Amino acid sequence: MRTNRRILLTCLAATAGSAAAVGRLRCPGAARAEPVSIALLRSLMDDPDSAGVIGTRYRQLFPIEDHPRVLAAAIVAALGIADGEPVDREQLRSCVGARVRAEFAAGDSVRVAGWVLARTEARLWALCA
Repeated sequence: MRTNRRILLTCLAATAGSAAAVGRLRCPGAARAEPVSIALLRSLMDDPDSAGVIGTRYRQLFPIEDHPRVLAAAIVAALGIADGEPVDREQLRSCVGARVRAEFAAGDSVRVAGWVLARTEARLWALCA
């Protein structure tokens, strides 16, 4: 379990970008902008294969979200990104970090495998599981 915690902390540090608002993202002219996809969301994790225990447990706890498209749609909706809107990977990473902080501040968290996670963060782990 120590490895998973280390990876989780690494992920949290990686997503802790600027304190940008968690509203709708705009990336006009961004060189590497692309529509948000499952692959792009998974790429935010440094080691998606390590998400197994936490992500699988989240999917068991919330079976209605136990599908990659459902999880991706929930994450994108929480971030306020329009369907098909191009975003830059680093801007998306910052937006996820800001959303996670906002969810913790609002008390929107879930207990998964002994961890207390922001809902968007837990969904990202589930998407990678």
